[in-house]
Amino acid sequence: MLKDSQMKKIGITIWQNRIAPLFDVAKNILILKEDKGQVVSKELFYLPEEGFHARIIKILSLNLDVVICGGISRPYFEVLISNGTEVIPFIAGDVEEIESAFLNNILGRSRYAMPGCFRQRKNILRRWMMPGQGNGRGMGGGGRMRGKPDGVCVCPKCGYKEEHLRGEPCFEKTCPKCNTPLQRG
Repeated sequence: MLKDSQMKKIGITIWQNRIAPLFDVAKNILILKEDKGQVVSKELFYLPEEGFHARIIKILSLNLDVVICGGISRPYFEVLISNGTEVIPFIAGDVEEIESAFLNNILGRSRYAMPGCFRQRKNILRRWMMPGQGNGRGMGGGGRMRGKPDGVCVCPKCGYKEEHLRGEPCFEKTCPKCNTPLQRG
């Protein structure tokens, strides 16, 4: 979701000029506006400590395209990605170095990963991308398989059913009869 032609808003959770070790309790987020590989503005925001809902409402109100952070709990991760924000988790280092690595498209290198997270990052993210599946198939939405039939989505209120498509989480759809979020059946 790009705004103002190709301008992106990138949020980086910070603590003492480094990436905050845990997104969930970070007190500050640096917002970068990037256009064509150049930072055009920077602004620091304070994140409320009142709990999950207050924090996520504040974060979503920032309309970020990308969030770069250290560790992050699954509930925050799921809300952010379901609202169209790309999340780049398990990153560590100096904020300016991470900013430069992001702009140069080299943030995926092991030197920017939190200690002990480089090899596990892909496995963790794969499991998280399909909430509630627990069947060991991973995200199943990559490559040729995206959009293929794979079971059903069911309305827990009225029983409506529709075909589940890989890579399209049921919880992102609503029942056409009663407007209730669907669940995997």
